[in-house]
Amino acid sequence: MSPSQLKSSYEKLPEFTQLSEKLDPQGKFRNAFLDRNIFGS
Repeated sequence: MSPSQLKSSYEKLPEFTQLSEKLDPQGKFRNAFLDRNIFGS
């Protein structure tokens, strides 16, 4: 699934990314998949 398809499948993804950036500003709990598919542009 492409990042754009993934993002369009999850209605609350923007809230997740916002909360994640607030609670984990240094990205210690991220991985390559999240960086590429969720937090990437």
